[in-house]
Order: sequence, then C-alpha cells, then structure tokens
Amino acid sequence: MRLSVISLSDAHARREHAAAQLDAAGIEFDFLDAVRGEDILADESFRSYDATRFFLNTGRLPSNGELGCFASHRLLWRRCVEIDEPVLVLEDDVELHGDFRAAVEEVARHIGEYGFIRLQEEYRASRFPVVRCGRFTLSRYRKASYGTACYAISPAVARSFIARSGCFRAPVDLFIKNFWEHGQPLYALTPYTASLSGLSRLSAMHGRRKRRSTRITALRAATKTGWYARRWLFNAVQIYREFPGWPGKARARLLQLAALDD
Repeated sequence: MRLSVISLSDAHARREHAAAQLDAAGIEFDFLDAVRGEDILADESFRSYDATRFFLNTGRLPSNGELGCFASHRLLWRRCVEIDEPVLVLEDDVELHGDFRAAVEEVARHIGEYGFIRLQEEYRASRFPVVRCGRFTLSRYRKASYGTACYAISPAVARSFIARSGCFRAPVDLFIKNFWEHGQPLYALTPYTASLSGLSRLSAMHGRRKRRSTRITALRAATKTGWYARRWLFNAVQIYREFPGWPGKARARLLQLAALDD
C-alpha cells in the first residue's frame, strides 16, 4: 500500500511538518502536488459544475480551495487506479499520534476487503464494530463524519468515486461522507491515529455564504431530509445483507459486536 501526502508544491512548512512525522514513524511516502483551485477550469478536473446543487448541499458558495482540494483527491484516486494498488491518503495539515505505523499495517491487511478505511478522528458520527484487529477495532459508519485528512482507499473504490464525482456539486469530504449516494460503506480504524493539526486553521477553505430566500431555505431543508431518509435506507439494506435472519440473529450479533466497541 502506497502512502501519499497531498500538498501544494510551494507549501514548504506544511511539507516539512508532514515529512518529519512520517520519517519519525519510519514510513515511506511521497508527495502529490495539489491542484490550485484557480487552475480547475484550465485542466478540466471536472466535467461540469452544478452551482445550485452545491448551494443546496452546503448552504453556501464554493471556494477555490474546495475546488482544488477535491480535484487533488480525484488526482490521487486516479493514481490509485493506475498503479492498481491501495493508497493511504494524507493531507499536509494532518497530525499523527498513537502508534500510527501499527495502524497503517492493519489498514494494509484489510483495505482490499473493506475498500475505504478512515484513520482521522471524527465528530458527530455513529459507527458499530465489525472486527477486532489486534489492538485496533474496525467499525462501519452508520453516520460518517467530515474530513479527509487521513484515509485509505482501494483501487475498486477509487474507480467508483471517480465515476461518481465528475460533476462538482459538493466538497470532497461531503461527497465521501454521503455514502448512500456513491454506494460504498465507510469504515474506521480505532483508536484513531490522525487528526487535524493547528495548520488547518490557517486554511481559508470554505466559500462565502449568501442570503437565502424562503424558497432556497425550504429546498435546503428538503435536501437534508432526503439525506436522512436515504442514509436510513442504506443502513437498513446493509443490515439485511450482513445479517441473514434479521431481526433475531442480527440482534444477537449486534449485541455481541457491541462488546468490541471502544
């Protein structure tokens, strides 16, 4: 499994920060030169841009930073497909902690089966344990979190993400978070071994908000309500697939797995 750090070519302080941590962990890596948002139109990173859908998804307008960030992740997904090898993706403002090397080794063992594994800490998320991995636990998200500072992805999932993200209509972390839209269950390896460093506060990533009309407010509410319904349905279908004989056998299995949760 290859490890790549997304970073602007002239972000010297950020590159030094990421390199120092990975060198200390004894992990080989390379840098992927990030795409600048203002260059998106020139390099045709996306087939199209849906401004209305972006606004309904986020309640604001996009920034150049969000465009560049998504394009950079798509570039790394393409590399993953081209080399036909899983990739552990890091952003250059990541902070590593705990036994990150051991976490990487566990991810390398399981990424082929599970497709997408997050190592970055979360907030306002919900998950349940699937399997114990040594000192770690692999869990599947019922509700995922924002953030793309550290995750692993398989070639099959990278190919699927590329196919479903040709139209820019959400930030990359929202695209990934909404698993009911791209159809890929999302997994986490806990305890988490990555988080955002103080460098993340220096990034002006989000676009500006604009005043909403009553109609737009209603459409935004309808969009979010649709998310909740589709997330519930996706999770229900996954439960039926994973636990034949629901609810009896599945309930017993879920109670057993709950004992693994950290």
